Amino acid sequence: QPTLEAQKAATPNQDHPWTIAHGFYMNMGGLALFIPPDLPESEQFVPSWACGTWFITQLALAILLNMDRDRMPSLTEEEIKSKSKANGLAKALVCTQAIWFLTTCVTRCT
Repeated sequence: QPTLEAQKAATPNQDHPWTIAHGFYMNMGGLALFIPPDLPESEQFVPSWACGTWFITQLALAILLNMDRDRMPSLTEEEIKSKSKANGLAKALVCTQAIWFLTTCVTRCT
């Protein structure tokens, strides 16, 4: 049966409302649907050549919602935010570099 990667760790019957963080996560390619190649014909909803991992877009999400709401991932906003690869130090360094870049640009223009 096709599964969303985010559902692997989700417990059944646990429903979390979607927030703007969920929308950004989906738009950035955070949700993927894995369709196994050995799926029985009765459960196939895509052609056999389309098996594999597919990233969920807005259109794919709408199609999945119309087909079966149980296939939707049950992610909390905290789980999404925990996947951030940047810690406070990395963000501070980027801000410092940006300020330094803008400062040098302004001084060169004057």
